Amino acid sequence: EEAAAEEAAAEEAAAEEAQEEEAALVRCHVLGLLGDSADADAALHVLVMAAQLQKARGGADAAARLAQWAVPPLLALPPGHRATHALFELAFHAQPLLPCPVLHGLLRRALEEVRSRSAERRLAGLKLLGVVLSAGGDTEVWGDRPDALIAQTLDLLRSLAAIDESVGVRQLASSLHETLFKGAT
Repeated sequence: EEAAAEEAAAEEAAAEEAQEEEAALVRCHVLGLLGDSADADAALHVLVMAAQLQKARGGADAAARLAQWAVPPLLALPPGHRATHALFELAFHAQPLLPCPVLHGLLRRALEEVRSRSAERRLAGLKLLGVVLSAGGDTEVWGDRPDALIAQTLDLLRSLAAIDESVGVRQLASSLHETLFKGAT
């Protein structure tokens, strides 16, 4: 009886290990597609769908596990609205469970995109910024000089809300500024 229990435990451990290896292969394949410009959009779409599925099936915990391995390679990609949208989806479905260093990377990407000449990228950056800011006000998210980065973000939002050519960008920047920073001004 004890031998049967040990055998069953060993089979279960082997099955779990096989699942982990399969998941690792899938991750490697999806992340490998990101490097190929022809397949990058499809890989980003797969990541967005996976984030939605993980959240639906396993809650924010499952979505956060996905985001923790997917966000760093996405942050290494050149800025662009599609990658930033995928980062937004990953962060949105994982909130509020992302660690501060991941949130800081997302904050940096959002601020970079918000400064883009492309209205589409500015809007994607503002959406990502909104998710990062809604995840919490932990000082670590703001990096080494939180006061300076907060002031810079306030100025940027104020400027976009006042003069951006895109109505959508102006509205979202204004909303973020009013809602999230009304106590900081």
